[in-house]
Amino acid sequence: MKAPLFCLSLVLILSACAEQTSEDNPDPGTVSTLQDSPSGSQHAPLPLAEDGLDNTIWRLRDARNRNGQRILAIVQKPGVPFSLTFARGHLQLRNSCNLISGEYLIGEQGAFAIDRIQRSTKLCPDPAEMAAETEIMSVLEKAVIVEMPNGKAKNRLRIRDAGGRTLSFEAIPLPSP
Repeated sequence: MKAPLFCLSLVLILSACAEQTSEDNPDPGTVSTLQDSPSGSQHAPLPLAEDGLDNTIWRLRDARNRNGQRILAIVQKPGVPFSLTFARGHLQLRNSCNLISGEYLIGEQGAFAIDRIQRSTKLCPDPAEMAAETEIMSVLEKAVIVEMPNGKAKNRLRIRDAGGRTLSFEAIPLPSP
């Protein structure tokens, strides 16, 4: 008699301690869950064996719209600028209040796609940071071209979306282990 009562008590205690989902808790600032975002890639490129993006932190230098005007929500983000890291087909946006990550593919002539991009749903404490995160996520979701110039600008990376918005990054090499 004691064993079934103990098991029932244990089940009730464990279920009470289970993590709440955003549906259980209407305040999105208190729960951090991941949401799949629709992929902006309709012509998924084939992965290349060596893409040259690994072992580097790519720090955001600039963001421009199709008319060449700066995207102020991104470039005026408070705090440390956004950066990207790439590793074995996965990318992560750094210096954001939410976790933003996804899988990427690079194909012929710079064709680029980010699939399965995810973002946690925590509210940023600063509305300007939240706006910057939302805007850069919008560009990454629709990314179609990645460019790594040669010559003097070889430590640069540009990601362009289908609407002509461009994110420009500079390389910060990681120290060798």
